[in-house]
Amino acid sequence: MYGRKKVRQRHEDALSRVSWQDFEHLMANYFRSQGYVVEHTGTGASSTAFDGGIDLKLRRNDQYIVVQCKHWNAFQVPHNDVHQLIGVMQTQCASGAIFVVSGEYTKAALDAAAQCNTLRLIDGTEVRALLGDAVIMAAAARAPHHEPDWTIPSFAQPKTLRRRSRNDWLLHRMTLAVGFAMCVGFGMSMFLSSGAIHSRPPVPQNTTLPTQVAAIPQPVIAPPPHPTYTATQMTPAQLKEWEHKNAEAMQIMERTTKAL
Repeated sequence: MYGRKKVRQRHEDALSRVSWQDFEHLMANYFRSQGYVVEHTGTGASSTAFDGGIDLKLRRNDQYIVVQCKHWNAFQVPHNDVHQLIGVMQTQCASGAIFVVSGEYTKAALDAAAQCNTLRLIDGTEVRALLGDAVIMAAAARAPHHEPDWTIPSFAQPKTLRRRSRNDWLLHRMTLAVGFAMCVGFGMSMFLSSGAIHSRPPVPQNTTLPTQVAAIPQPVIAPPPHPTYTATQMTPAQLKEWEHKNAEAMQIMERTTKAL
């Protein structure tokens, strides 16, 4: 535990090998033997994650006492935990409170408890004397060794936690690997599909203008050819004949003109 003070004298005995659940049960049985009606409300009985700061509720006559148990063998219980129990006692309107640890308290915790006459602190030395060796040995023999997490230095972990952490780490790595492979596969498929699209030959665009309807050619009317005159060479006989007819024509024209 980061920031915790280590115990001055660490116990290496049967009680240190008892689980924190069995530690709560040992204290519950002890208080029953003292004539208390015990209500076990801690996580050791209900297997819940939070007990509200109360492990045992003791009732005898007009007394109502709340008990907090901590199975700490490696670190001292600080004053903060003591103040919390005092607050719980006041909230519960209890007549008293008992703090039980299997290890030690810090000096500040002892000083805080000294200012509250309804709070009793029981440390590891006293709890061993209260339970007795026979009871502790029997509890240690019944349950397999399970040292609480908070008894181990912060740089170490129980084998079960190390195995669980390793399994979680492997599962996390496998999940990341599968996710990465899926992302790579998706990216490659997108890349190949886009490359296939770009590698296709471009579709030739029809740049030819639409065929226009050809105009019907109009007939070209050629102008009439100019008359050609071919001069022919008259023979002397033809020339003489022509002169004779021409003279006759002149005479006819003269007579006709006079008549008009």
